[in-house]
Amino acid sequence: MKNRRSATVVGDYITAVVIITLSAWCGFVNAQNVNTYAGTGVASSTGDGGLATVATLGYARSLGADKVGNLLIPDSQFHTVRLVNKQTGVISTIAGTGGIGYAGDGGLATAATFVRPEFAIGDSLGNIFIGDVGAIRKIDTNGIITTIAGNGVAGNTGDGGQAAAAQVSLPLAAAFDPAGNLVFVDYDVNVVRQISPQGVITRVAGIGSLVNVAYNGENKLATAAVLNFPSGIAIDSTGNIYLAVQGHSLIRKITLDGKINTIAGQWQNAGYNGDGNAAVGSTINNPIGIAVDAVGNVYFTDTFNHLVRKIDAQGVISAVLGNATATDSGDGGSAVLAGVQTPWGIYVDTKSNLFVGTINSRVRKVAAVALNLGTSNGAPNIGQAVTFTATLADNTLLGTMLFQENGVDIAGCTAVAIAAGIATCTMAHAIAGTRTILAGYGGAQGQLGVTATVKIVVAGTVPPPVAFCAPLTFSASVNSNFIGLGTISPEGVQSLNCGAKVDFTITANPRYRQQLTSTCDYIKTSFNVPFVPIGTGASTYSTEALYGPCSIEASFFALVPNVNIAGQADATTFLDTVEYQGQYLAPAVPAPTHSAADTRTTFMAWVTNIAGVPYPSAENVLTFTANGVPIADCTAVPLLLRPSNVVHIRVASCTTSFSAQSSIAISANFAGDTYNFPASAVALKHNVAAAK
Repeated sequence: MKNRRSATVVGDYITAVVIITLSAWCGFVNAQNVNTYAGTGVASSTGDGGLATVATLGYARSLGADKVGNLLIPDSQFHTVRLVNKQTGVISTIAGTGGIGYAGDGGLATAATFVRPEFAIGDSLGNIFIGDVGAIRKIDTNGIITTIAGNGVAGNTGDGGQAAAAQVSLPLAAAFDPAGNLVFVDYDVNVVRQISPQGVITRVAGIGSLVNVAYNGENKLATAAVLNFPSGIAIDSTGNIYLAVQGHSLIRKITLDGKINTIAGQWQNAGYNGDGNAAVGSTINNPIGIAVDAVGNVYFTDTFNHLVRKIDAQGVISAVLGNATATDSGDGGSAVLAGVQTPWGIYVDTKSNLFVGTINSRVRKVAAVALNLGTSNGAPNIGQAVTFTATLADNTLLGTMLFQENGVDIAGCTAVAIAAGIATCTMAHAIAGTRTILAGYGGAQGQLGVTATVKIVVAGTVPPPVAFCAPLTFSASVNSNFIGLGTISPEGVQSLNCGAKVDFTITANPRYRQQLTSTCDYIKTSFNVPFVPIGTGASTYSTEALYGPCSIEASFFALVPNVNIAGQADATTFLDTVEYQGQYLAPAVPAPTHSAADTRTTFMAWVTNIAGVPYPSAENVLTFTANGVPIADCTAVPLLLRPSNVVHIRVASCTTSFSAQSSIAISANFAGDTYNFPASAVALKHNVAAAK
């Protein structure tokens, strides 16, 4: 079906005449229910001290939360910031008098005035940051307000300096990254900027153009990208930045290398399609708010389509709230069958509940399905197997469950199939201490993701008794970068009973160093691999396996020394080398590179191993060459320790003369030895003048 409408002017936001074509995708299953969380649909500012559901609000363009998870609603229409207590549902005003202006710094935030508070977000210390026209302000834990960026006058200056001396324009939304930087979108000047914990402001994305707003491509540095009215921002736990770019109708992602790419939407093609398919091929229409949950789902308000949509961890897009009609309706029923008119701000709490502010002076809430995570033992010993059971309240939900320990995926438990709403993961812990286990459900199409955590305390510092062992799988292989340079035996996968021992034999080609590495939950082993000279046979290492799975990998490294050469005319000794930070440099005084015919000249060569690596020193002999031909007096010169007996360096000298005027390339060739490959010096150019 089709729904044609004309968009109206909403505050200062860009608007357009839009034709919405509803997608034919109807694949949502067991979608969560939606209800009104705050506001009545009447544009006003009343109800403080009572339930938020009977209070009145104005605009809620950007939603956030304080340190403990209370919802923050910056009301740009009535110039206040309001808070809904997550325990009681009671609403209160925490900043602003309702008057218009930029005043009140140094006093209580409730006595301050704002022009248009657009975002409100709390940090881990209990401070609250508010974006206003021309300023970003901070409420400390005592309720005192100050300005940390801008001066109330809109602008775009000061990058690289203190934010307090910079200008900002219309900071519309913000998020904290893992390093504690406050990253915000500056809507009117088309940039993303950040304020460091030290108060320094820098540009993160956008060129800041007020005229050229044409999209300029993918996979480029974000600071070189054109953004057209960036309106929303979210940051995941690793630091990736997600942007809602309203003017281009795109969702874009800035990765840790600073590159920007589109993950949903098509430039110059605002619309509605693609649900159930890859988000990169979908169309969206003027997105404003954006959020990310703990399992990698990205949620955004598809504002002019009257939807909230999700991009899951696999890149598939679906609607989770709204039926693409311009009404606020459907409370108490399925979120995907309800109406949500012109959704703006969006926030996902720690329990994966979704909050959405709408043009109709409401905040709607989509409640995530309940997820419980239990453990078979909350205080195991090191190595003792523990089973974690994740149970969804809706036992008809399908898909997989992710399990993590202290933020790291648990091997074998990254995609556990859910059966009757239940998924389990069994593991043993190798390290004592408190461990946080997370279970994460990404949600099927049309569903919210959800996470749950449980803490356990692992006791003990020694390997557990054999009674706590579990069978495991060993996998032995040669690192793919070193195929053909050595072998490991047995190679491949084998199953072992608890406590069984296995011997691994590695054999390196001549002059290669052996190395074994292991990735195991818990094994008894010692892989201290020494140098093994040629002719001594293979090396065998024994392990006793307790818990798994376990991977053993062999690597082989060549020993190639460095050979250097220098010479000095009319001398019988060589100027000493100098040592600097463990490396040997050229002679302290540059040596002349010329001599007269029939004059005896001494050349010195030294062979060194790589600094800091305990390779055996080069032995054997050096052969000196002139223009590639061995010098008769210097065909097998022994390598000797320097007088200072410095480890890993050997020297040899050659004294000779040349009978004719010429330019000669002098080099020294190392023949190799038990441990080291052959190597040659870069040739020294030596000029022979006419005889004196």
